[in-house]
Amino acid sequence: MPGRISDTVIQQILERVNLAELIGQQVKLKRSGKNFVGLCPFHSDGKPSFTVSSDRGFYHCYGCHEGGNAISYLMKSRGFGFREAASHLADIAGIELEFEEGDASAWKETREKKRVLFNLNRDANAWYRVNLRSAGGNEALRYLKGREISDDMISRFQIGFAPHGSGLHDSLVRSGAPMNFALELGLLSKRRDGSIGDRFRNRITFPIMTVSDDIAGFSARTLEADGIPKYLNSPDSDLFRKGELLFGMVQAREMMKKDDFTLLVEGQIDALALHQAGFTNAVAPLGTALTEHQCAVIRRFTSNVIIMFDGDGAGIKATWRSLGLLMSQGLYGKIVTLPEGADPDSLLREHGIEAVHKAVETARPFMEYALAHLVSESDGSLHGRTDAGRLGVELASQFKSSLDRDVFLEQLASELRLPLDQLKSRSRGANGRDSGDDALRLIASIPPREKRLLELVLRKPDLARHFSDESVFAFLTSDAGKELVLALLDAYEEEGRVDVQALLERLDLPELLDIYAGLVLGDYDPPPEELDAEMLQKLHSLRREGLKRDLEEVARRIRRAEADGDMDRCFDLLLEQQKIWKAIARVENARDLEF
Repeated sequence: MPGRISDTVIQQILERVNLAELIGQQVKLKRSGKNFVGLCPFHSDGKPSFTVSSDRGFYHCYGCHEGGNAISYLMKSRGFGFREAASHLADIAGIELEFEEGDASAWKETREKKRVLFNLNRDANAWYRVNLRSAGGNEALRYLKGREISDDMISRFQIGFAPHGSGLHDSLVRSGAPMNFALELGLLSKRRDGSIGDRFRNRITFPIMTVSDDIAGFSARTLEADGIPKYLNSPDSDLFRKGELLFGMVQAREMMKKDDFTLLVEGQIDALALHQAGFTNAVAPLGTALTEHQCAVIRRFTSNVIIMFDGDGAGIKATWRSLGLLMSQGLYGKIVTLPEGADPDSLLREHGIEAVHKAVETARPFMEYALAHLVSESDGSLHGRTDAGRLGVELASQFKSSLDRDVFLEQLASELRLPLDQLKSRSRGANGRDSGDDALRLIASIPPREKRLLELVLRKPDLARHFSDESVFAFLTSDAGKELVLALLDAYEEEGRVDVQALLERLDLPELLDIYAGLVLGDYDPPPEELDAEMLQKLHSLRREGLKRDLEEVARRIRRAEADGDMDRCFDLLLEQQKIWKAIARVENARDLEF
């Protein structure tokens, strides 16, 4: 196993990488003062709750409480391991990774394997592109020209052609490429007789890119009229998972951020046609139903989606499924209703660009479309209305926003003439609260005075030493505050230092992560001596107020003893009262309070 990466190297990486630029490749960020804000890539975010500080190399979401630095961002957003994330950023920063101890060979082998796999896909793509422009690619070019796909689009999307035969296999053999990796990627396949040949034959190839511009795999369309399947994708591998990728994302991402919406279509040709017509924010899933992971990819660039699926029965069903999924992931938008049998490509070819503009402009918002669809499906009958009501409740139960859900159900009840209370009771479930409301509720659970104490400790963790005294520790009433202080004391005792962010994530204390993020991302950065002084002042005040509460309690008990005629207990309580008065006097007269 590779040893631990040097702390010095990690610090150099984090200092050299511009976090806003890194995250801005996937998330639409807007400047807000010295920081940047945007929609969180980690949860269904209805409003910008995600803040990034390039100066401090820190990001945080006040909705789902995710936070961290450039390394943790890659680990959470792209599924990298720690070393893989550090390696990726080291390449960006131009830093050579150094390990303190251990054997780094296993890690380097994994990294090298991915590099070889990506290079194989790149080489195969280059071979496909050359074949498209050769004599053998004439039929494929005629097909693309017949679909009015221009040379510019062919080049921009790196479209190629896989001919009959085993030309790619032979080319890879000549270049000395590893055949086992080519088989793993699905560039080659084993035949029944045990021989190895090309997987894609007589097909137009569309490379499927990662957001990092690497080729994860291919989707290939047959040129044969009865070819089955019409589109053949690369098999799942270390690089390619079709439920996590979208065709056209690399080409669309900048316009998605600029226009703040994406056009979601069913197929590659539809996406290509729209890009060529100037709608350069169009993307398409890879022949499968839309997935949560693909929604998360879209959400990194925009929270608004216009669905433009085919106008046939299958397209309508796919629209309904996607509508519910998108809203469950906090994505909103509109739906284009195409004529029966039409698709975006045919609409463009038969009616021109203006027809698409009009279709987009007149698209119905998600909830309005859903209401109209349910009303039309109900056919006005009692059975039809109740069936439509059940479908509406299923849809509404997916909404992340409780306000959206309530408004939709009220309108649905009115349109279908159904009892609202019944619809609402059926829709209640786990998704009934907004994450932003949860965040506010968590922070509000910490008393304001205690929150300030914890802010001081989070800014200067060694202040936790004051709480080693049981009488001071008693000032903490929240479970989160107690858990933090105990963990800090343990960390200092065992290691002599502490990484507060890592500690909070390990302890799973989202309310304190929010407080910590507010401190790190804020403008105020007081000197350490000011924090020391304020901590002593706060503890002084709390000790004094605690003693006064004790005094009030003893006075109450004295009055009760006097009323009961118990003079012995009364005398004991008077002695206790005198001790408290002396303690208060010491606190009041103290200049340098130390606990």
